[in-house]
Amino acid sequence: MPRRYLLCNLALACALFGQEFRATITGRVTDAQNAAVPGAKVVATLLATGAKSETATGADGLYTIPFLTPGAYRVEAEAPGFKRYLREIDAPAGERVAVDIPLEIGQLNETVKVTAEASLLESTTATVGQVIGSTEVENMPLNGRTPLVLAQLAMGVVPNSDPKFNRPFDNAGPSGFSIGGAPAQSNELLIDGAPDTTGNLRVAYNPPVDAVEEVRVRLSLTPHTGIRAGAPPTWS
Repeated sequence: MPRRYLLCNLALACALFGQEFRATITGRVTDAQNAAVPGAKVVATLLATGAKSETATGADGLYTIPFLTPGAYRVEAEAPGFKRYLREIDAPAGERVAVDIPLEIGQLNETVKVTAEASLLESTTATVGQVIGSTEVENMPLNGRTPLVLAQLAMGVVPNSDPKFNRPFDNAGPSGFSIGGAPAQSNELLIDGAPDTTGNLRVAYNPPVDAVEEVRVRLSLTPHTGIRAGAPPTWS
């Protein structure tokens, strides 16, 4: 059974922008003097399938690899006169992952492998959120085996529905929560980026828990509207 990702977005009385469930890896390739390295080849390989996506840096050393299937990736970068760069990262659903790549002078047959780095401040997007991953999805007890209920584990999510109605065939119960102090049941739900919200902002379809990879709760801020979107679940 193919796995899917559900995103839930807080719907306010303002324009909502499309939510992309796929991931993006972006960053800048530099040399030892922090100068841009143009024309460097950057390849992202999905470890689960071996699928590759590649690009080249521009004159400013910047690169972006969009529309990636969420998962663990091996990021490689190479340029003439520099050692090959190798690093493994996680690219969650709907996230822009910043991977700045410092290249060292050397031969291409030499490799610099980055095995660990300190967590960086989120600087690529104004979106903040939390992921309820596959471990929780597989092991947490679920009332009615309805994965959307796992959104209530995220910070800032407050349930306000009767738990006895958290059943697969219920529309209101599983989606009865508020995010970040917003009105109850005012969220837009997405599965793999596709709308999963009824006209009255209830969940349209509850996928089986066995088909869900993760549940993502996301909150986006804009200078004009304040809270624009809360993204709770991502299932796969």
